[in-house]
Amino acid sequence: MKIKRIIVSSFLSFTLLSVGTTYAFSESDSVISTWYHNSFLESSINIERTTANEWSASLQKFSTDIQLAANKAKEQVMVFQAETTVDSEESIKKHKDHYIQQLQASKENLLQQNESEMLIYREQVKEREASQITEDVELILSELVSKQD
Repeated sequence: MKIKRIIVSSFLSFTLLSVGTTYAFSESDSVISTWYHNSFLESSINIERTTANEWSASLQKFSTDIQLAANKAKEQVMVFQAETTVDSEESIKKHKDHYIQQLQASKENLLQQNESEMLIYREQVKEREASQITEDVELILSELVSKQD
């Protein structure tokens, strides 16, 4: 009897398990579908959130990089402008000094030329005056000689 009871209880246990399993398997499509759908939505939301965070971080980094590049470019332009200004000032000063030297040289040349021309002019004036005096003296002498005759 005991064996019979064990056999009957084993049989009933297996039967109940089979019915429970069958019942569970009959709803397994909807449970799995729901689980899959929920899991998919959760994964999609996580991926979307991660992507949005990474996108936002990338945009922030890009914005920061652009700002840094703009600041660096601004600094480089200011350095270039300062260097160019200094170079231009030096160049202008050199040209000014060169032109002043040329003007001094030209002035000295003109003064020397003027001095030599003045000497020549004075000599010519002296020669003309001497010639005029000689002519006047000859004329006076010739008039005196002609009056004496």
